[in-house]
Amino acid sequence: MFREFTLLTLTAATAVKHQADRQQTVIDTGVYSIVRHPMYAGAVLVMVGMSLWL
Repeated sequence: MFREFTLLTLTAATAVKHQADRQQTVIDTGVYSIVRHPMYAGAVLVMVGMSLWL
């Protein structure tokens, strides 16, 4: 029952649209020209730094 309700109410949210359809562009300047996910890169650097420090 919950599954059917979810499928009926969230049909628009489950549709995947292409970037061209939403008129979005990929940012490739600044820190994004070096790494795609700066937060993940920072987390990796913190983990490596903590392991070297300890």
